[in-house]
Amino acid sequence: IGAVLYTDRETGLIVLRLVRDDYDPDDLPLFTPTTGLLDIKEDDSGSSDTSFNEVIGTGRDPISNNDFQVRAQNLAAFQSQQSVSSLDQDYRGIPTKELLGRVVLRDLRANAVGLKKYTVVLDRRGWRVAPGMPFRISDPSRGVNNIVLRASEIDDGNMLDGKITIKTIQDVFGLPATSYVVPADPGWTP
Repeated sequence: IGAVLYTDRETGLIVLRLVRDDYDPDDLPLFTPTTGLLDIKEDDSGSSDTSFNEVIGTGRDPISNNDFQVRAQNLAAFQSQQSVSSLDQDYRGIPTKELLGRVVLRDLRANAVGLKKYTVVLDRRGWRVAPGMPFRISDPSRGVNNIVLRASEIDDGNMLDGKITIKTIQDVFGLPATSYVVPADPGWTP
């Protein structure tokens, strides 16, 4: 379902946080060198060897019980890799081509971008950051300007040094509002 399951540190309750594009970036907490950002330890880009430049999704029409496909392609990645690298995904629970087109675009964006991964060190002002939670960082001296990240692993450290270390990934998992993929109906008739 694209979610993170964790125990909330404030309430002790188990929380299921969906990873969605359900936020306004301006409302997210911003950490800068003057507002809690102590260090960015790692600045690795995802390997382009494992990135895909085409995603083919298969859905199923619940009324006719027939499968249908939608494909999305990243033409810039085609040119840079000089070959087609496809990812076939099975989404049998998606009933319409329009919705499948949006999901395929989301997966293409997540697989073709070359995700930026950071290990961010915050002071205690970042204590409310939870797994799966989006937040922003900005450090112009490192060339990082207002990037939305998703927290994955959080190490609270100890109270003596006051550092919170968070492994993050650039947030590209939001579902696009519209689909730029136009599903083509097959020309074949029985």
